[in-house]
Amino acid sequence: MKKLFITILSTVMMLLIAISVSAANGDIAGYIYSTDICAFINGVEVESYNIGGKTAVVIEDILHDDANFYYIYDDSARTLKFSSLNPSRLVEKSGESKSKPGKIIGKIYETDIKTSIYDVVIPSYNLNGKTAVAIEDLGYDREFSPIGGRYFWNEKERKIELEFLYPTQNFLPYSRTADTNAGIDIHIKPNDDMTEADATFEEKFHCGGGQEYFDFPEGADKSPSELIMPIKANGETIGYYFRIPTEEYNPWAFTYYYPDKIKEASKKYTPYPKKTREEIISHFTYNHSVGEPRERFDTDNFSFVYISVAGTSWTSYNLLQAFDDGTYIDYGNLIGERNRSPINLVIDQENEKVTFRHIDRYTREWYTDYEIDLKKAKIKAINNLETDIGTGTSDGQVAEEKWAQSRNEQYEYKLVSGEEEKIVKGFFAHEYYYADMLPLKETFDFLNIKYSFENDVLTIDTTEARAFSIEKTENKTDAMGENPPEYLYVEKVLLNGEETQITFPYISGHFDNTNYGRTEAKPYVCNGIVYINSSFIASTK
Repeated sequence: MKKLFITILSTVMMLLIAISVSAANGDIAGYIYSTDICAFINGVEVESYNIGGKTAVVIEDILHDDANFYYIYDDSARTLKFSSLNPSRLVEKSGESKSKPGKIIGKIYETDIKTSIYDVVIPSYNLNGKTAVAIEDLGYDREFSPIGGRYFWNEKERKIELEFLYPTQNFLPYSRTADTNAGIDIHIKPNDDMTEADATFEEKFHCGGGQEYFDFPEGADKSPSELIMPIKANGETIGYYFRIPTEEYNPWAFTYYYPDKIKEASKKYTPYPKKTREEIISHFTYNHSVGEPRERFDTDNFSFVYISVAGTSWTSYNLLQAFDDGTYIDYGNLIGERNRSPINLVIDQENEKVTFRHIDRYTREWYTDYEIDLKKAKIKAINNLETDIGTGTSDGQVAEEKWAQSRNEQYEYKLVSGEEEKIVKGFFAHEYYYADMLPLKETFDFLNIKYSFENDVLTIDTTEARAFSIEKTENKTDAMGENPPEYLYVEKVLLNGEETQITFPYISGHFDNTNYGRTEAKPYVCNGIVYINSSFIASTK
């Protein structure tokens, strides 16, 4: 009995000693090793390390500097929470060299900080005050985890790829043709047990399109909050419907699409019923409250109407040419969404042409005259500004000397992106609401945006949102010289391989809900330097 008591006492003392020396917050818990594994998250290669045989990434290092928007650290609660691994938010690994594996490059420390994505706590590591998580803890092997991640390991190429779901509604098809302004909606119908959904596409007239419509079965809202449901079109998965895990039953869901697959699937759609000329015109006069046509011209092939109504601080107008095949052109959209109606509009019925003047929204001194050739269904600028010298039109002719002489002073602009800053020399262009013109090459190089300009085609290649700020300094530099700026002729703009607007594209995700002239951001060239409107590069996607 005495021997048994001693044995029990010894065991208790050993347990007490073990508890007293257990790891405390800040103690060394292990080591970080270099790795030759290439790690990708949603197609972006990121810096990675070997921790305990897993491929780990540092949250603070792989997400952009404006951290508060992408992840939140609460010191009082000792928690770090992040909610997305959108590739536009990821910092791409610099350099292509692989590390020699197995080298100790740092230490892991014990931490009491809980790391979670959405409301799901995942294992994390303290790396010199930063938080690391393993790709293997974010997803399952080739199957989606409850937090919407799955990884693929390629032993031969020493590569691990994490696919992590994030909202991609911007991949939805919007406009099929510029002439009809028709959009395409996607209708999603899940099966009764919510294991998969079928997607169909339907064309919408005018301002419809680009919307999702769900037809959930009865009682689907009472199903568990966690759900990853494949969306299929013609038997192929084009994306997923993801309902996010939450602590309380307050479902938050989004859809994730593969851009190439949804683009291909959307080619098979139900067209909207063909509309007559009068139905097209009625759609604008009644649905958009712009009143009855102020001018109208009808032929056997088309009808042209000018509709306009002014409000206290705005003007709504349309310049419509409607055809018998159910299509139409609104020329107002082709010259920018300005809050001013055309003036001096004249319809030359004999030659089937329309001329009018479009004044600047702030001063009548600045204007552009336009001509519409109704036979060719084309619009062009024929002159601008209050002078007979030159034309300054969008076809590349020299801008007015009067404009150049009054706006020839350059300014210095400070670009700020994260901790990086750069001073560039630009100038002010009066035509645009946001009129600071920045040098294209210096600005795109600063933002690490790839581009080329050959044969009147501007090609931009970027998949990241490029958020940065612009600050005009008080420093005026030397005059731009005797040569006035010219509009740079751009026949075609390719953004990530896709053709965008004929003039310089509206590629800013930040200003999507504004009415500033999307098609009026024409590049300038002066003294061999190309300049672009600063508001149209605030972010790209």
